[in-house]
Amino acid sequence: MAYSSPTAPADSGPARYPATTAGHIVELIDHYQYDHGRWRIAHRNVDMVLAPAAARRRPC
Repeated sequence: MAYSSPTAPADSGPARYPATTAGHIVELIDHYQYDHGRWRIAHRNVDMVLAPAAARRRPC
């Protein structure tokens, strides 16, 4: 799982983000390959778990 959002405000206190710029929670599924003595990510699948309402809106 990964969380992505805008950076936090400079002052202390909670970040107040409107729905259009709020964070996203995604599930990452990495496929690794052993290459020249090291493991590397060969392929990554990303599935959206939670996104702001505005980001998920689709035209009718």
